Amino acid sequence: TMDNALEKAAGIMTALAGMADMRGLIQTAVRLLAEAIGAQDGAYLRYRGEMLHLHTGLHEDTSPVLLDIAAALLRTDETTYINTTESIMAVRLKGPKTTFGVLVLRSSHGFQDSDLHLATLVSSKIEDAIHIARLQQTERKYSRFTMDLSREIRSPLTPLIGYTDLMLMGGAGEMNEMQRVFLRNIRDGADRILVLVNGILNISRLDAGETLAMNIERVNVADLLAGTLQQCLNRPHHARKNMNTSLHIADAVNTVEADHEKLVQIMTAIMDNALDYTKPGGRVDVLARLTDDGRHLLIQVQDSGVGIPPEMKDSVWQRFERYEEDAVALGVVGTGLGLTLVRELVRLHRGKAWFDSERGKGTTFYVQLPLKQV
Repeated sequence: TMDNALEKAAGIMTALAGMADMRGLIQTAVRLLAEAIGAQDGAYLRYRGEMLHLHTGLHEDTSPVLLDIAAALLRTDETTYINTTESIMAVRLKGPKTTFGVLVLRSSHGFQDSDLHLATLVSSKIEDAIHIARLQQTERKYSRFTMDLSREIRSPLTPLIGYTDLMLMGGAGEMNEMQRVFLRNIRDGADRILVLVNGILNISRLDAGETLAMNIERVNVADLLAGTLQQCLNRPHHARKNMNTSLHIADAVNTVEADHEKLVQIMTAIMDNALDYTKPGGRVDVLARLTDDGRHLLIQVQDSGVGIPPEMKDSVWQRFERYEEDAVALGVVGTGLGLTLVRELVRLHRGKAWFDSERGKGTTFYVQLPLKQV
């Protein structure tokens, strides 16, 4: 009966749940389906253009009769096929734009409508698994491509920035003020590109399944925050805004166990964000203190900027999310990856990050990290 077919389908779906190996999943699906409907032979045949190959079935060699039935089904517009003479049943598996393959089974006792219904349900599970696997493969290829591209772009940027700094310091002889302005603009553009490329590279690593290695050490909080803030303020597009800034470190704050480089990345992204979205002459204050329990460091970056629109507050941590109206008005260059990376790097430190914001009055970002990484 149909109810019995649904019950068997539920059992098969449960058995297949969580299987990551695609070949193993299909092989298990064919075996369980054959057992459920009493089939003596069965196979899944991948379809590529005019060919059927790479079968996964109950036996080492697929019966030529099954191959012929599968090929015949593909030449029609039908999704399912039953040959009562040969006692063969076939179901075509299709994606949004292509056919994945054909599921074929043979039984000496013939098939009923409930068997076809069960085969259709199981084939839909295989369709979903294949579709997900293809998406994951595409994502991995895209992540690898963006990683390689980011590295290729970053490689020539490093000497470009170095030579520009050397020329600005007079290493290539005296220059007039106009030449210095041109070089500072070049340095500014290269610095912005480097920030973007580093963000894309780190996100691509995460997408590719790479675990970002942690190099935990004792980090002097005051030195790190002061150095990061000064580095951000030295960017030409920030320096031109004549921002008012302050740094307040509570007396109890000394060091924190963290990955120095990643903590710099966290604070750079947050400070850059505050400076980017604060109008010229505005204010950015950085504060650090211990939490009431004395076991965590709490850093807050408070700005007097435009604030985050209410409709963006739930998505601000998501990649490629930023309020374009403000970004365009303030000339902010970026892809909306900075805060996504902040969230991931803070998580790696077993910490948490959040913010408060009021439109038109400013935003305060908070980063809380344990003093010791156990």
